[in-house]
Amino acid sequence: MIIPVGGLNPLGVSGYLNAVVGMIDRWEEMKLDFDYVVSPTSSGGPQAGILLGLKLLKPEVMALGMGVGDSRKELLKDVADLIKETKKLLGI
Repeated sequence: MIIPVGGLNPLGVSGYLNAVVGMIDRWEEMKLDFDYVVSPTSSGGPQAGILLGLKLLKPEVMALGMGVGDSRKELLKDVADLIKETKKLLGI
């Protein structure tokens, strides 16, 4: 499988969603509670996975992406499209 730079396809986004599962497990082990997960975002792939993972598994925690590349308008569209495609791939 080839995953583009930044995880910019549904398979790459799924990897970041899986990382959220691991983060949440670790938080629970350590008895930690968070309000936000902050990450840089350029391609939108990681941001889409983090946002989707948190919405599905820990909706009270907000995902905050700090743009470091593409314009805000382009990132919003890319992230929304990636989430839609990933949900279709995963059947959710």
